[in-house]
Amino acid sequence: MFRSVALAAVLLLLVAVLPAPARANARLTAVTPLDGGCVSGPVGPNVEAWDVLPGATYRVRLEGVTDCASGGTDASLNVLLMNSALGNTPRVATYVAPGVYEFTFEMPKNACDTTPIRYCTAGGNTPNTGLVVGRHDTGTSQAHLRAATFDGNCSHPSTIGCVTATVKSTWGGLKSSYR
Repeated sequence: MFRSVALAAVLLLLVAVLPAPARANARLTAVTPLDGGCVSGPVGPNVEAWDVLPGATYRVRLEGVTDCASGGTDASLNVLLMNSALGNTPRVATYVAPGVYEFTFEMPKNACDTTPIRYCTAGGNTPNTGLVVGRHDTGTSQAHLRAATFDGNCSHPSTIGCVTATVKSTWGGLKSSYR
């Protein structure tokens, strides 16, 4: 009994003393089509998705950038859009107002799945730098751009998943792939 009370007291003390994990400040607040593309969202209970049409160009707005770029006052900010199937795309966001930056991005024609965004990166294709952009309302979870198809009225988005090749595990299965 004494052991469990002592353990609970130690855990409570650690929670009170340890700092909370760092959280990025920037939030994805707007995705605007520039060339007739479709957009829907944001949706999702945790990670937030903004459905966008592959091949279309969008203006992406980040707000709450106070943790880099001289507190959100620098003239520009490096961002990196990351997609595990297509690779990473660096962009430079421009200053709009204190803590507010915008950049344009063409969703690749062969886009699939989701594309998280990092900001305050070192520039170029450097995926292990910067901070992940958070959802528009709270910033507590990530926000992603998600490849989707739409009907003729830019309604009813249907997400586009990436297709991965399967490796045949038998010689007969491998031969059947080449017939």
